[in-house]
Amino acid sequence: MHCFLDTNVLIGNVFSIDPLHEYSINVWIDNAKFYYSEHVKKEFEYKYSEKIRLYNAFFDEFSYYVESLNFDESLNPDFVNISKLYKFIYDFKKYTKFSIDDMRKTIDTFLYDCNLSDNPRLLDISSSLSEFIQEFNSKIILTKIEICDFLIEVPNFKKNYFQIKQMIKNENLPTHKEDIDILLDAHEFAYNNKNLILYFITGDKGLFETINKLLDVLCIEKCCQLKDF
Repeated sequence: MHCFLDTNVLIGNVFSIDPLHEYSINVWIDNAKFYYSEHVKKEFEYKYSEKIRLYNAFFDEFSYYVESLNFDESLNPDFVNISKLYKFIYDFKKYTKFSIDDMRKTIDTFLYDCNLSDNPRLLDISSSLSEFIQEFNSKIILTKIEICDFLIEVPNFKKNYFQIKQMIKNENLPTHKEDIDILLDAHEFAYNNKNLILYFITGDKGLFETINKLLDVLCIEKCCQLKDF
């Protein structure tokens, strides 16, 4: 089996807290080859850096918030209600694009991975958070290296493909330039390797819809929605 991966599949693999993570890690099936293009790689590097900045900002502020609880005289440091941690989400939401659901999932993942009970000690929360952040960042770097070493990189498309671009424009298909470049990379790669049956995997509903409407003029065998793959 030959699979061309969209950027969001790679991001989902690298970041364990990403909403697509649980689906992305199931992509790696035996006896299959996985491809990405230079366009995907470039977008992946950009989104990777963006995510790093987002998570670092979140963890910095969350760590500061946890430390500030030491000065909360109404709080019993030996019996912290987890709802106190969730309060941070709504304060931080004012300054970030990080969604409330994603922030809650981040805190839930931290509590689960660190085996913290519903009412842990404040000291345990603080010390576990430091270890969690360090391990989280280390794992991100290692996973990114492993994925880039494992994937087969193919070149960006060379031809114009005016007809395909015009169809996207005329039908007002839900996609943008970066998505178009990536789908054309996959199309040209499959065209130049006619003995290869290529599946395109994406977590982007708009790109999924666009490719499916263009399958008659693309060399891609099938576009798969990541959550259903």
